[in-house]
Amino acid sequence: MEVSADRLRDLRRIRPSGLKALASCYKTRIDWQAPRAAETAAAMPPSGKIEVAEEGNRRRGEMTPSEMRQCAKDIVAWFQQHADLDAKGCDQSVIDELSKKRDVPLALEELWREASTGIWFEGYELLHPQSITKMLSDVDAPYVPFARDIDDALLVVGDDAVYEYEMGEGRGDRLESSIADYLEAYRNKLLEGRFEYMDGDGCVETMASAPSRGK
Repeated sequence: MEVSADRLRDLRRIRPSGLKALASCYKTRIDWQAPRAAETAAAMPPSGKIEVAEEGNRRRGEMTPSEMRQCAKDIVAWFQQHADLDAKGCDQSVIDELSKKRDVPLALEELWREASTGIWFEGYELLHPQSITKMLSDVDAPYVPFARDIDDALLVVGDDAVYEYEMGEGRGDRLESSIADYLEAYRNKLLEGRFEYMDGDGCVETMASAPSRGK
């Protein structure tokens, strides 16, 4: 770096004590910035790109029983508020009777304990466990139907995953890898205001959440 003649003359006029003070000042500044530079370097990913951390406290791993219970309560509370649902939970003995015939996931049990009917998964209405027990002979094992639409198409759970199901045709597309994740995702959409309740039709997407279509 080149230094001008005027700058050299100014430096010669500085007394030794002043030079020491100036050097001490620069050293202090360097010592103060060094830790911050080290922290910045440590935080920088190897690629050199800035990464934005995800917001919120995203849950890791499977839902706990208490989280499943809270999820069920949240779903039922939404229908109580938006559909005037008079929630009546199912007796445990009825659920146990169904469990003797097919494996019933805990997340589904928690929902039935809060409300046995009146819950809609978009166009599918929750089935009462007693009704399910009577229709199992028409549904392939290990699937457990838990909701039905006006055309008698079903939502079923089997090996913990959620599928569409047609009577006479069998299992259709998989909707979610687990019933707990399915209920949690649906609960979140309800609380985000992405659905509204239509009497007799179930829950339909609000205009704000529906995808826009080009002309």
